[in-house]
Amino acid sequence: MDRTWMYSSNRCSSTFLRGLEEFMVCAKENLKMKEDDKIFHWVLLVINVEKRTVQIADSIERKNPKILIKGFITQIYKRYLMENEKYNARTRTTFDWYKIQCPIQKGCTECGYFTMLAMKNVLSYWIAIQEIPHMIDPVGVPYNKEMIDGVVTEVMDFMQGVLF
Repeated sequence: MDRTWMYSSNRCSSTFLRGLEEFMVCAKENLKMKEDDKIFHWVLLVINVEKRTVQIADSIERKNPKILIKGFITQIYKRYLMENEKYNARTRTTFDWYKIQCPIQKGCTECGYFTMLAMKNVLSYWIAIQEIPHMIDPVGVPYNKEMIDGVVTEVMDFMQGVLF
């Protein structure tokens, strides 16, 4: 995945970018999918390592969406600490989890659009106040194709304005 856009932004410190790069490498090495596993679902994770929080936006209505990825995040974080010699038996490796409200998909294929919309909302909050609230107001209307196309255009325009 090309992440050069991150380095051109003056919003991220070099320490943050180095940590993010190490996390991404560790995630790639540890996240293996079986070749016959064809089921994919997009979610948005906002991970704050300093505060030990993970915020998740999931467009499938579930009571506990974190259960699917909680162990994975903990495993990668623990490995990251060990590789950087920051881990000992008393080091906290768990995170507090919060749900970011986002529209609930009605079909089977809209998760990418809803994840992009949640990402735009999160970035808007972060750019405005340098903080991401635990809850972002949901959009309670089911999306039709025209609305989804609008989300794609809106998110792409927003990302171009922020990144370039």
